[in-house]
Amino acid sequence: MTNQHDQTIVQNLLNNFGGQRRLIAMIGAKHFSYDKTASKFSVSFRFPGSRKANYCEIWVNLGTDELGLQLGKIRGTNFRIVKDYEEGLPNENVKWLFEQETGLYLSF
Repeated sequence: MTNQHDQTIVQNLLNNFGGQRRLIAMIGAKHFSYDKTASKFSVSFRFPGSRKANYCEIWVNLGTDELGLQLGKIRGTNFRIVKDYEEGLPNENVKWLFEQETGLYLSF
C-alpha cells in the first residue's frame, strides 16, 4: 500500500466484517485486494463455503462517505453478480447483509 491513509481506509472497510483476521478464521477468506480511484476506494476478497456467492467487494465513495457492497459468484472465467447494494448502506448493516446473503457467519 502506498501510505498510511490508504491502510486506514482498508482497515476500516474490513472492520465492517470484524476485520481481516476474522474473515480468514471464520470463512476462509483469501485473495484480498484493494483498488483506489478518484471517487471510490474498494476492497475485495474471495471465500469458499457458500453456494450463493464466493466473491465480495465493499467500497466507500470518497466524496459522500457512503458504503456499497457487491456479492458475486466466480466460476472459471465467468463472473455473475448475486447481489449489488449501491451506495448508502449503513456500516452496521454490512456484516448482517453478508451473513444473510451467503449463509456464512462471522461471529458465534
